[in-house]
Amino acid sequence: MSTSTEGIALTKPATTETYDVSIVNANSDLIANLLFGGDKGADASSATALVVGDGSVFDVTGTTTITSIDAAKNYAGRVVLLQFDGALTFTNNTTTLKLPGNANITTAAGDLALMVSEGSDNWRCAVYTKYSGAAVKIADESVDSDAFVDGSIDAAHIASNAVTTAKINADAVTAAKIADDVIDSEHIVDGSIDTAHIADNQVTLGKLSDGTQGGIIYYGGSGAPTELAAGSSGYFLKTQGGSANPVWAAVTSISQANQAAIEGETNEDTYIPPDLIKHSPGVAKFFAKFNYSGTVQGTAYNTTSIADNGTGDLTVTIATDFSSVNWVAGYTTETAYTRSTNIENGGQAAGTLQIRTTDNNGTASDGNFAHVFGLGDQ
Repeated sequence: MSTSTEGIALTKPATTETYDVSIVNANSDLIANLLFGGDKGADASSATALVVGDGSVFDVTGTTTITSIDAAKNYAGRVVLLQFDGALTFTNNTTTLKLPGNANITTAAGDLALMVSEGSDNWRCAVYTKYSGAAVKIADESVDSDAFVDGSIDAAHIASNAVTTAKINADAVTAAKIADDVIDSEHIVDGSIDTAHIADNQVTLGKLSDGTQGGIIYYGGSGAPTELAAGSSGYFLKTQGGSANPVWAAVTSISQANQAAIEGETNEDTYIPPDLIKHSPGVAKFFAKFNYSGTVQGTAYNTTSIADNGTGDLTVTIATDFSSVNWVAGYTTETAYTRSTNIENGGQAAGTLQIRTTDNNGTASDGNFAHVFGLGDQ
């Protein structure tokens, strides 16, 4: 060992104390063995001596003052560490014991002493460590990352509010580390949610901006949706083509067609009311189905009566007369036998039609039912 004084950092396990360390060279045989003489019992009431190297343990029992050592014991090459549980006084003796500063030392509980033996009577170094009461064992900023086991720093050893944004890698916070329902609107950049991040069918009517009652949404010239405010009552929505916006427009009045326009099928912007449809040239002006006794079968239209004039002879009276005698009549007989039907010569008038039915011999004959209708102007 060197003859100079050196510093050694010692840490007492499971405490927050630090220790002052002194190394004193004893270059003669003043220290011959342990700091106490002879073996003591297992009861370590005052101090404990640990021999680092072979695991031997030495105890001090009831000893309060040490003035010499046992020269008979040989601890060559061993390092002796003493940790004191109670007070113990080392008395400096120039012939048997050499202590730091050549002064007597009284230890306290928790004090340490370290010695290196080079033979049975030659201790070259004695280290006395006295508890100083300070709270720091390791110098500030002296432990770097190489001294830590990977992944050994858990949450309990990280101070609150100690992790800053600079300590978080870019893109390091995954979705699994973000709690549900914690990101509110204050943490979202304005305008940052695009259509790709909105699921289909998620924008409900409740999420649209409020508008005016009666208004409608349409796309303007820029393609952006806009609102057309409600129009006047009775107006309709009018498109103006692909190059203009829709507008509300008043309904153009359409006049009613008269009988002459209907009968003449005049091309005009009018409408035919239900009560004038009968004036259309293609619509029957009257019709009826009846038996040869003149009884109507089912429904007859614009027919006043059917008169039975005799066998095979009937006259139909029309409720609303035609405008002239020149209208088209239709007539047929429903029968199981061959019959001949005809309009009585001179039997067509503006308001009546006389019809006759005969058999193959030209003899007047009744059928089962007669069908008759007329087309023309009224």
